[in-house]
Amino acid sequence: MNAICNHIQFEDINESLRSVGFTESSIFDLTVGKKYKVHGICMMGEIVMLLVKNKDGFPNWYPASIFSITNSNVPSTWCFGYFETKVVSDIKWILGYKELVNNQSHFNLLSEHDPDALKIFISRTKSDKR
Repeated sequence: MNAICNHIQFEDINESLRSVGFTESSIFDLTVGKKYKVHGICMMGEIVMLLVKNKDGFPNWYPASIFSITNSNVPSTWCFGYFETKVVSDIKWILGYKELVNNQSHFNLLSEHDPDALKIFISRTKSDKR
């Protein structure tokens, strides 16, 4: 899956975006007009989020609303997780490589750019030729 970044700041912000930590002053470390590979998708609260690498090459979650999807194909190796009881923070569902979906610790550590989580991320995404 590929997506082009359309903006790095919100023109308007709603309560759903606030509920997952965004504000009017949130600015994303992405490049407008650049095409990004999507390495995971999740529903956080009421917001669909995409996992892409930022300007520094680190994976981060960003609201899908700042992107346009240019290729909707996902790798055949991706897994899906649905969390009806929201045991995994505010995540309702997630689609991505197996550790991202099946290991809450990996999900959390990846968000913190933990070196071991980053190694797994790199190994799972390096062969993705989208």
